[in-house]
Amino acid sequence: PFLVASSVHLICAQRLVRRICSECAEPHPQPITALVQAGFTQDEAGSVKAMRGTGCERCNQTGYKGRVGLYEVMEISE
Repeated sequence: PFLVASSVHLICAQRLVRRICSECAEPHPQPITALVQAGFTQDEAGSVKAMRGTGCERCNQTGYKGRVGLYEVMEISE
């Protein structure tokens, strides 16, 4: 007969993204203006090294091998 009030304190979101195959990865230059628009600072955009997979036997010609999780945790407050 006890009523327990529960509340949510955290929310966690997860997304799985594909990994670029390490065997066939090659540099894929991006314009600095595009990187700045994506959220990088001007200094960070100059040092970003974008890569892409060209496809090989290891990744079955997809350019991707495996996945990695991206997590976001948000605290709930008043």
